[in-house]
Order: sequence, then C-alpha cells, then structure tokens
Amino acid sequence: MSNSRNIAGLSAVEASADVTDTTNVTAAGALMDSEVTNLTQVKAFDTTDYATSTQGTTADNALPKAGGTITGELVTKYVVTALADAAATLTGAELIGGLFTITPTTPRILTTDTATNIVAALPTGNVDGSSFEFTVTNLAGFDVTFAGGTGVTIYGKTIVANGSASFRAVRLSATTIGLYRTEGSNNWSAAHRLRNSSQAIPTATTTLISLPTSVYDNLGEMVSGGRFTAKAAGIYSATMRVTGVWTAFDAGERWSTSIKKNGVTAATSGTVQAQVAMSLYPTAVAKTAVSLAVGDYIEGYFWHEQGADVNTNPDNNSVNFIVHRIA
Repeated sequence: MSNSRNIAGLSAVEASADVTDTTNVTAAGALMDSEVTNLTQVKAFDTTDYATSTQGTTADNALPKAGGTITGELVTKYVVTALADAAATLTGAELIGGLFTITPTTPRILTTDTATNIVAALPTGNVDGSSFEFTVTNLAGFDVTFAGGTGVTIYGKTIVANGSASFRAVRLSATTIGLYRTEGSNNWSAAHRLRNSSQAIPTATTTLISLPTSVYDNLGEMVSGGRFTAKAAGIYSATMRVTGVWTAFDAGERWSTSIKKNGVTAATSGTVQAQVAMSLYPTAVAKTAVSLAVGDYIEGYFWHEQGADVNTNPDNNSVNFIVHRIA
C-alpha cells in the first residue's frame, strides 16, 4: 500500500470522505430534512392536492375546485360563427362557447347535435349537471326556430325573432341534454301606421285606406299604401279604425270598416246606420285575430253610401291600422 501509485490516489480523497454529514450532503445538492419546514406534507405528497400546470404555476393562482372565491377578472373564450342563410345542424363542438349570427331571408330552423355527441364534446371529467351557454343573434325579420337533436329537450321559447337569445345546455345524463332558454330580446312583429291627411272615399265603393305615417314597425312589414305583409307565420291581432269628417247623412244611409286578408274580407265593423237625418263624424272599427303565413297580407278598407265622397278626418287619432303578432 505504500507504493507511489496508491499514495497518489489516496492523496485526492478529502478527509472524512466516508462520513455522511450535513456539509457533504448539502455540497452534493441533496436536500436535508432540516432544510424542509413542511417535511410531513412533503412526505405525504398527493398530486391531487396541488395545482396543475393548466390551472396555474402556483397554488395561489389555481381556480378553486369547490367553493372559495375567484378574485380578478375571469375571461371566457367564445367563438363567433356567422351562419349561412339556410337550415343547419350545430355540432356539439360549435355549441360549446358559441356565439352565432344569422341573417335569414325566410324562416329558418337550427337543430342541435344529438345529446350523445354534445356530451362527448364536453371537457374531460364532465358529470351530470355540467353545463355551458351559447347565444344566437337573428339579424333579420324572419323567425329562426331551434329544434333539439336526439336526446335534447328545449325548455322555453324556441323562436328567435329579430333579436338575440341565450341558452344554457345542461348534461342531465350521458345521453340527455336539457336546453334552457335563459334570456333573449326579440323584436316581435308589431306595426302601427296612421293617416294625418284627408283621403276621399267615393260613395258605395269599398276603398283601401292608405297610411302615409308610420308610428312604429319593428320588422318593416307595413307600407304606406296600407298593406301589412307577414314575415313570420303566426296569429296576428289587427285593428282598423276610420273616422270621416263632419258629414250629413240621410236616415238609413250606412258605413263600415273592414279588414281583408289576401284580398278577401276577414273581419268587418258591422254596418253602422243613421237612424234619422243627421250630421256626424262617421266612425267604424274592425278588429280581428287572423292566422297569417309568411307572405300573407292584410289591409284596411272603408265603405259608405252617403251619395258623395266622404273625406277621412285628418286628425292623428282618426285613421289608424295597428297589427301585432300575438302567437
């Protein structure tokens, strides 16, 4: 052991190299128990107790799994999709976080994906009660109707009419989805026009009343000529009121107002008759609830048998045609 080679090798070994002490362990980069303040927790490490890289770099940046308070702004990612002017089926992937716009030129139907496909598109780990929201904005006057795919049940109104609506989709089971309408703003069909100038109504002639002044017209369905043309199928309430100027009527002379659908009488005020010779403001009001398909039209008319022209009263409240969709 005393040869020169062995002596040279041993000379490179530090003193007490065979002793495992704090200095040697620390110098080697190892971690001593005495350096750890939460030694028990470290030894009992469970990956489910710590934030993942997708949740945040540290535990105080992680989103609370259950309970707790989120501070600061929570940013949600949405995808905006401009739908074609056509019937369509929206896939599960499109529905999740979707914002849809559509400009229909005729009534359209949008159908959801099947419940099974929607569940498959949800993030991993989804359970019954998991949910998401999507919004549809209708940029035109024709109805957009939602229909549920297999296993999807819609709760609330299914029509989006020239406005927007939000729906919350909730997983009820692995094969069923509940689609709940949470909010929406529809510009429902409603129009009101009036006449604030005189129109001559010939005797014994059923005459279309023109209405040059618009009070409101949500969907642009009534024109100055007096015709209302439906852009969506439904039940409409219509009221036509006509008052003439102060006019002398002989006993037995009559007048009336009517509403015609596609040129055929749908409602009349009933005939009003002068019981004795008198002067008055001849007034008649026709009201009806009428079923209209897309493209059907209604108009208001006035008729009398005074024997000469009778002018409508130019007062704003005297000649009105009001149409509202009610169903």
